[in-house]
Amino acid sequence: MQQQYVENIFNLNAIDELERNTPVMLNEQPPERKEDKIIKRFIQAEPHIKHPAHIQPNNENKAKKSSEDREDLVTETLARIYTEQMLYQKAILTYKKLMLKFPEKSLYFASQIEQLEKKPN
Repeated sequence: MQQQYVENIFNLNAIDELERNTPVMLNEQPPERKEDKIIKRFIQAEPHIKHPAHIQPNNENKAKKSSEDREDLVTETLARIYTEQMLYQKAILTYKKLMLKFPEKSLYFASQIEQLEKKPN
């Protein structure tokens, strides 16, 4: 193990000495690599990505669309959320749709509607 340390120290000393004894030229540049040439050529060409003309960008407001109510999507959870948000009319409409969708629970939905109709708007 100690021998490895000694060898490494001598090796490092030899590299340091070689660097000190090598004359440094001021304007000397390392030879240009193939990758560097490709990058320079790319930068000089200043390429631009163009949008295909036949494809029109979709400018619709997706955030607004996602926040709009969907008439076909009704759940008890949605009705409860409307109730918690004090959107009682929306909750009543949702429960009415649920009554049609699930006739076996229509008594429950009717009682929910009755409670909501008693609340102030």
